[in-house]
Amino acid sequence: MNKRNSQRVLFLCLITFMMITISSMNLKFGSQNILEDNVNNAMNIKSSNGYNYTGNYEGGICTMGIKLEEYSTIWNNQNSSSVLISHNNTYSSDNNDLFNYNLSRIDIRAFNLYDGSGNFSIASNSSDPKSIDHGYMMVQEFMAPDTSDLLAIDTLNLYISHNIPGILIGVYIYIVYVLDESFTSVLGAAIKPINGKFVDDWITFNMTSNILEANTKYNILYLIGKRGLADEDWIPYEDNSWKAQNKTIPPEENMGLTRIYDGINLIPIIDDYRMDMLCNFTYRKIINPERVNLSCRINNEYYKPTYQKSLSTGELGYEALLIHNFQNSPTEDVNISIFTNKTINYLQIEIKCYYVHEIKAFGTFNASNGIIEWNIAYQNYDIGSYGPELWFLYESDWELQGFYNTIGTEIEVFFGPYTLYNESYYGLFDLWQTPLGIGTCIGKYQSPNYCNNINSKIKIGEEFQDKGYLQLGETVRFEAEIRNSFNEPISGGNGSILFVNPYGQVVYNASNLISYNGILNSSEIELSTNLGVGIYRVDISWTNGKALAFYSIFIEVKHPEGYISPEMITLIIALMSLIGASIPSTYIAHKYLKQRHWEKTLRHLFVLSKSGTSMYDYSFGIEAKNPELISGMISALTSFIKEATGSKKSLRTIDQQDKKLILNHGKYITVALLCDKDLPIIHKRISGFTESFENNYGKYLLNWNGEQSIFKGTEALITKYFPVSMEDQVIRGVRQKLMEFRERLLFIENPRDIIPMMREITEFTSHYQEIVNKFAYKDFNELIKISEEKIRSGNQ
Repeated sequence: MNKRNSQRVLFLCLITFMMITISSMNLKFGSQNILEDNVNNAMNIKSSNGYNYTGNYEGGICTMGIKLEEYSTIWNNQNSSSVLISHNNTYSSDNNDLFNYNLSRIDIRAFNLYDGSGNFSIASNSSDPKSIDHGYMMVQEFMAPDTSDLLAIDTLNLYISHNIPGILIGVYIYIVYVLDESFTSVLGAAIKPINGKFVDDWITFNMTSNILEANTKYNILYLIGKRGLADEDWIPYEDNSWKAQNKTIPPEENMGLTRIYDGINLIPIIDDYRMDMLCNFTYRKIINPERVNLSCRINNEYYKPTYQKSLSTGELGYEALLIHNFQNSPTEDVNISIFTNKTINYLQIEIKCYYVHEIKAFGTFNASNGIIEWNIAYQNYDIGSYGPELWFLYESDWELQGFYNTIGTEIEVFFGPYTLYNESYYGLFDLWQTPLGIGTCIGKYQSPNYCNNINSKIKIGEEFQDKGYLQLGETVRFEAEIRNSFNEPISGGNGSILFVNPYGQVVYNASNLISYNGILNSSEIELSTNLGVGIYRVDISWTNGKALAFYSIFIEVKHPEGYISPEMITLIIALMSLIGASIPSTYIAHKYLKQRHWEKTLRHLFVLSKSGTSMYDYSFGIEAKNPELISGMISALTSFIKEATGSKKSLRTIDQQDKKLILNHGKYITVALLCDKDLPIIHKRISGFTESFENNYGKYLLNWNGEQSIFKGTEALITKYFPVSMEDQVIRGVRQKLMEFRERLLFIENPRDIIPMMREITEFTSHYQEIVNKFAYKDFNELIKISEEKIRSGNQ
C-alpha cells in the first residue's frame, strides 16, 4: 500500500471514530465552542444587574430613651404578693417639653429564697489553740452539714494569728475561698481589710453568693494577699497562720484534711488525724427551686421564671428571673402577681419596669459585590434629663462599621442587647456621655445575606423533584431558600426571580413574590425546545425592609435524551468532506480528541499573592487535602527554583507523574491549577482566568489586607473558564459528603453515637442511591466497615 493510500485509510478510521464519539457525546464539545462567547455575555449581565440592589430601611429601629422604675417587696412567712404597674409615664425635658414613655419590658426577680438557718462548727474551742507552721495559704476540708435542702454559708469565722510589719498594713487584705473537693471551682469568696499588724483572735467574713449540697466535701482556703498585675491575681503573704484546735479525739471524728501551701505543694499538717483548723460558720437553708412552684401572673397570663445562681454580692442561693417583653405597648395599667405553692420563710422581690420613648430611625441599603451595607439616620435631641442616656438601636444580626455624631465625627460607642416590644435589637450608647450634638447621627452597618441556595426542580407527574441540570421540553420551577443568621426560615417580604438564557434573553421574570416558610417560589416555567442549550443563569432578590437576600446560580440546560442536532449533522458532513486531507489534518484531529475531556482532569485551583499568601481556592473534586498547606508549598517551591537556578523566568509546570501543577503568573497574583493532564487548552484557560481575576479585583489586590470575602464572585469566573458539568459536580459533591461522614465517624468515641450517625448517612444516600452505586460504592462500604469496627470495639 503506498503512502497516499495509507494516509487515506488512517483518516477514514479517524472520521469513523469521531462520528461514533460525537453521537455519544451529544455534541458536547461542539456546543461548548458555540456558547462560549454567549456565556461571557451572561456574565456581563450578572455583573451589571445581579449585584446592585438599593432600597429603603423599613424596620422598627429607633433612637430610644429609657426610663426605669423599680418596685420591691419582702416576704415574711407568706406565699403571694401583687403590685399594679403604670402602663406609661410622662417626663419633661430641661426645656419643659413633655415626652410620653410607654411600658416596654418588665424584669421580675425573686432572690434570697431560703427557709431557716443553722450553725456548723469544724473546730470552735479556742481556749488552747495549737500553732501551725506558717505558710502561704492554708486549707481546711469539711463535710457540709446534713440538711434536707441546699445550703449557703452566710458568715464564716476563722481564728487567725499573724504579726505583719506595720509598713504592709493597708497593702494586704484577708482573702477566703470556698472550693469544691477537687479545687476546680470557686463556689464563694470573701475579702476583708487588715486593721492591725498583730492579730490573735476570731475574724468574721461575710461570704458572697454560694450554693452547697448536703453531705458533700468542700474546702475552705485562707490567705493574706495583695492584688497582682491582673485583677484576678493575688500575691500571698508568705508568713501567714491560722490556728488549729487540738481535739485529742479519735481519728474517725476528724472533720477532714488540714493542709498548708508552701509555695509549691499542699502539705498535710503533722498529727492531721486529730486536729482541725479553728473554724465555724452560719448558713441559710436554701430552698431548692425544684421544690417551689414559683409562678408569675401578668394581666391573667401565667409565666414560669428561670432559675440561676444569684449574681449580686450579699445574695445567697438561687434567684428566679422572668423577663417579659410586651408584644405591643400596653394601653392599660398592668397587674403583676407572684405566688408559690408553700409558705416561704423569707424572700425578696424586685420588679424593674422599662419605659421607652421612640424616635423613628430611617435609612437606606445598598448591595453590590457580595456586600450589604446599611446607612441609618438617627434623630438626637433633648428628651429629658431624668434617667440614662439615649440608645441607638440596630438590627441584632448587623455588624457595626462606624457611628458618627451630628457633625460627622466618628465616636467610640458601647454595646448592649435590647428587646423592644418583642423585637431583638442591639443598642449603641456613649458610656462617657461625649456630646453628640442636637441633630442627626449616622450609623453604618453591614448585614448577612439571607439566601445561600437556589434549588432547581423538574415536574414529574404532579410533583416537583430536585435536579442538578435541566432539559429542553421540561416544566421547571426554582425555589430560593430565605433563612436568617440562625438558619431559621423567614416568611413575608417582597422578592423577584429572573431566569436568563446564555444569549442574555430573559426567559422568566417575576416580581412581588412572597416568601412562605422560608421559600421564595417561581411559577411553573416551560422550557421550549427553541430556547437553546447551554449555561443559563437564575438571579433572586428579596427584602422585608430590614433584611436582604440576593443570589445567583448557573445551571446547564441540555437537549432531550436521543436528540440529534442540526449542528451535529453539519459537523459530520464537514468532516466527510475532508477525506482528501493528509497527515497534518489527522494530527490536528488527534490533538483535539486528546483534549476532549480536559475539564474532567481538573482537581483544585489556588490563587496566591506574590508573597505566597493564599487568597482564594476552589475544589473541582475531593482529592486535594489541606489547600492552605499546598498553597505554602507552591510558593516555597517556585521561590526555591528561582534562587537555585538563577533564572528570572517563573516556573510554569510541575510534573508529578499522575498529577500536574500548572502555574500562571499575573501582575499581582499567581494562579496554580492542580490537574491530571498538562494540556494546551488548560494553559489557555488558566491564562484567561488570571487576566479576568486581576481585572475584577485589581483595586483590592495592590493593598490586599487579607479579607477573602471580597472574592465571593470568583465562582462566576470559574464557571466561565473551567466549566464542569452539573452531573460531575453532583457526583463529586456526593463523594465529598461521604468523606465528611468518614471524618466524623473516626472521631466518634461512644458506640451509642454510631446509630444516629448511620441514620443520617442512610437518609443522605437514599437521595443519591444511583450515584453512590455507580461512583462511590467503595466510599460507602468504608463507612459501613468503620461503623462495624466502632460498634464491635464498644461491645468488648
